[in-house]
Amino acid sequence: NTYVGWWLPDGAGSTTPPPPPPTLASSNLLSNASFGYGDFNSWQIDPLNSGTVNVATYDDSTFAHDGAWYGESNTSTPGGSVFQNVAVTTQPGQSYAFSIWIRSKSGAPVTGTVALYGLGGTTEEGGTPFTAGSAWTLVTAPLDVTQSGHTQLRAQIYENTINASYDFGGATFAGGDQSTPNEAPAIASASAATFTVG
Repeated sequence: NTYVGWWLPDGAGSTTPPPPPPTLASSNLLSNASFGYGDFNSWQIDPLNSGTVNVATYDDSTFAHDGAWYGESNTSTPGGSVFQNVAVTTQPGQSYAFSIWIRSKSGAPVTGTVALYGLGGTTEEGGTPFTAGSAWTLVTAPLDVTQSGHTQLRAQIYENTINASYDFGGATFAGGDQSTPNEAPAIASASAATFTVG
């Protein structure tokens, strides 16, 4: 760690700097959040009703939301999804949020839901339905923890429009004792919803 700052000598004439401030934990709990590894590493798929969920990544900084890479997915049945589980021990009273930028590759509207689950103990969930077109749309799913016993949190994107390509980028997931990242307000509004964890 590098400490940068000014300090005054102590009474004995020492110029030893004070200890550096504690290192803050990363504000983003996701791995491969912007698909910068060039793959879907750390993400998983969850097809529904014997369907298929396809995923791919593309290196195109003119098309990506941030950086050079973006993720893409489609589903053959409504409700197919991609998700990432994060090992987190939560406490009642903590709040978390999963945000991701989404757009339709073709420009035609696509619909779905961004969800955040507390897993382990009594499952809790928060979800935000969305409609995305040709413009990148930020969608945020909040989760206010009221139950104890969660050992994982799941960030999940459900795709309701079949055989249409959804593009993803700039995912963030923070909360609890973490610092929430500075972002534009979510375009979709949060609403109560109940989902089945795959």
